[in-house]
Parts: sequence; C-alpha cells; structure tokens
Amino acid sequence: MASCSQHYYYAPNTLHLPSVSKKGQLSVEASLNGSSQIKGSELRTAWMPTQNTSIMANFMYLSGSFEQTNFFVFPSPPPELHTGTGHLLELGITKHFPTSKNTSVFSITSGAGLGTSINTYGKQKKAALDFSRYFIQPAFMSYGKMANIGVGFRLAYLNFYKGTIDYTINESDLSTIQNIEKKAYFLLPDVGFTAGVRFDPVEIRCNITLGLMPQPYYYGFSNNNLSISALTILDTKPKSKSPTKSKKQSKKKKRR
Repeated sequence: MASCSQHYYYAPNTLHLPSVSKKGQLSVEASLNGSSQIKGSELRTAWMPTQNTSIMANFMYLSGSFEQTNFFVFPSPPPELHTGTGHLLELGITKHFPTSKNTSVFSITSGAGLGTSINTYGKQKKAALDFSRYFIQPAFMSYGKMANIGVGFRLAYLNFYKGTIDYTINESDLSTIQNIEKKAYFLLPDVGFTAGVRFDPVEIRCNITLGLMPQPYYYGFSNNNLSISALTILDTKPKSKSPTKSKKQSKKKKRR
C-alpha cells in the first residue's frame, strides 16, 4: 500500500460490530474505505446459526500509489511510479449478550485472518510481506427505531511470518521493512465506532477505526480507517408451515 510519498505495510480493517440479532439472520455489508493515506473497500458478512451465537467473515482490499523523482541525479530521470496493494481475509465467531428488551447488546468476538502487503518501488523492485492476525474484541451496540450506534475495542496479535524483499530499494524504505523484520510480531490495540441510519431494507453506516499503537510510521503502519457502508439483513430461517386440515377431515366436520 502506498500513498502521499510513503509506503504502508499494514492497515486496520473495520471492527466487527453486531449486525444480526435473531437465529437465521444473515447480514451482508459492503463499504468504501479511506484514510489519510490509502483507499479501498471491504465486504463483511455475519450469520447467526443458533440464538446469540454468530459467525463472521470479512475481506478488505486497499491500494495506493505515488510518483517519486530522484533529485540527487543530474539530469533528473523521469519520475518512478510507486504502488502498493494489500488484502486481509478473516473469520471469527461472536457471542451475543442482549438486554432483556433487545434494545442493546454486548458481544465478544474472536477470530483469525491472513493478509499480504505488496509494494513496488519503481521498475522491477518489489517487497511482499505475508502476515497472520489473531484478535479478540468486546463491543457494545444500541438499537433505535431509526438509528443504531456502537463502539468496540480490539486487541490484535499481528505476525509477519514471510517476506520476499528486493534489498536494492531505497534506503529509507528498506530501513522500515527491517524494523518490521526485527520485531516480527506486534500487539495492536484498536478502537472502533459506528453509527447507522435505516432506510429499510438497507442501513447506511459510518465506521471509524483508530489504531492506538504509538509511532506507527516507524514500521510503515497506517493507524486509521474510515468507511461508509451499506448493510442489509436477510432471513435464512425456513418459515414454519401452518398445519392445514385435509379435505376428508373438513368433510367429516361438516357431516357432524
């Protein structure tokens, strides 16, 4: 991921805040993401197979680019295009603890995911970093007649376990990657907020994720994520058929 004359090797995704509340419900949410550095999109889904327990999945894709000119060479060569892309796929399970009137819910989500960050530095220079992430996240959602609001806190364990790096890239970029290599794993606290307005059958949400890691630029991490999303909820629970009386039974009743 790259933007604003800087490469990024990790960015937080949107926190998973409860979107289903009844057995059989399936939520699908698509969002456009952006931050002060990079842009992309996310697809989130959650399904409640049993009451008060749901399964979630999330896929995020981010990208960015910028041009860089080497002013230390005369005459200056044409600017080089630097690009970056990254993706993260994660799965998790959520336990719901609703209030007696179902107007709000406290939840705990735990999950794991795999991701890759690929950056290019001009012609034929590239660094690809693979990482895994495990997380636990308590959250609280409040439901209104027209609007919903929620907040969550996520603690993630991030591990960069594999990398393919061209060591002829710029010294500053190489230094950032070496900082990641030296540490290898990170504990990342994030806080997230969401606010949504319902226009049945769709809910429009604004989501904010803020990373609380100090000095993220030292490792080339983005520390924030803002998204606008559209969410809809489907009912996958089969409808129970009402018992129907047979023709013979109805005729017998008429004779009586």
